[in-house]
Amino acid sequence: MRKLLVTLSIIGMVLWFAGCSSVPKKELEEAKKAIEQAQAVDAALFASSELAAAQNDYDAANKFVENKKNKEAKEKAVSSKQKADEAYSLARERRAEDIYQKNVALMNQIKENFGEKRAPEAYEDAVSSFNAFEQTYAKKDPDATYQEGSKLYEKLSPLAQKLLADVEQATAAVTAAQDKYYAAENRDIVKTYASKELSDAAVILQRAKEALANGDLEEAISLAQQASALIDGAITKAEQAYQQELASQQQVSPAEGNINTNKQKAEQYIDEAKKKLEELKKRRGSSYLPLEASFTYVAAGEGEEEVNDAMVEKYIKLAEDAYAREEYLDAIDYAREAIRLADMLLAMETAATYTVKLNPANRDCLWKIAGYMYNNRYWLWPMIWRANKYQIKDPDLIYPGQVFKIPPMVGEGK
Repeated sequence: MRKLLVTLSIIGMVLWFAGCSSVPKKELEEAKKAIEQAQAVDAALFASSELAAAQNDYDAANKFVENKKNKEAKEKAVSSKQKADEAYSLARERRAEDIYQKNVALMNQIKENFGEKRAPEAYEDAVSSFNAFEQTYAKKDPDATYQEGSKLYEKLSPLAQKLLADVEQATAAVTAAQDKYYAAENRDIVKTYASKELSDAAVILQRAKEALANGDLEEAISLAQQASALIDGAITKAEQAYQQELASQQQVSPAEGNINTNKQKAEQYIDEAKKKLEELKKRRGSSYLPLEASFTYVAAGEGEEEVNDAMVEKYIKLAEDAYAREEYLDAIDYAREAIRLADMLLAMETAATYTVKLNPANRDCLWKIAGYMYNNRYWLWPMIWRANKYQIKDPDLIYPGQVFKIPPMVGEGK
């Protein structure tokens, strides 16, 4: 019996030492190196799930070693290396493609922002360098593509950024002048007392737009500034002339003349705007929500215009404030705008509707509905979406039985 116990003890010790000697050190070291290799090629960015899987298996392998489960540890270590190798391969390919696409985007930006015209030498060098890079990319060597592409990206970025900044500066100048012109054009006071100056500004503004489109950015900025100065002058002239007329009319007969006529007109327009707003509230009933009722219209040649109830209230308030200051022409302008917007919203209350159909073979979508309702103008689908946002959470998901309001188009674009 004693001999048997000794024998069993010896066998147990042998097995224990054998277990200790079978720790998969080689496999664990190979997995670790494979993970580090993958990390070195930005696998955390370009093959994150594969790298995470490799790391998880590596951690599991070490855990098995701690629990003296060496067979399982070896299996996990081998799996970790395989996944790390996959992450390495994918990351190399993906980061090469990423840097290629970034350089393509930079070259497109340089071309679109008049690089050939505004920086001919730098542009020629950029094109030559990019063509050489494309040859490397065509060889399907991810490492060479990434290395050469990274250098090219550093070279192209400053040029692309400079050209873009120049275009944005010129665009901002032209846009500011255009916005100022639109604001002045919509004021009766300016059209009445400074129409020539406004017309002269329009001519110069058009030249500024043409210069911008041709890449003559300095000229575009200069012309935009000239147009802006003319518009400012027109506004100043109109306001001074209007004030002089007011003073003159008051001296002659405060109760008569143009001032009294304009005052009456302002009162009439403000009253009409208020009535339309009340009618809008009445039609909406208990569902009247000024800040949420937002719809989009299309006018011929003018693009889309988003309209909501709050805008009507805003222009009525502006009209009332101008009236209180005895600036009756401005009051008329603001009230007219409130009426125009209210008319659009009232039209929306009687707008056509469309019920989404159940047809699995040819299911409805907003694109198709816009085509049906707007005479094949499929691209107007966002109008329908915006007008029915309370029931369309995702424009790609609409359901049979839903009833959508179809915003009307205004002007000649019907």
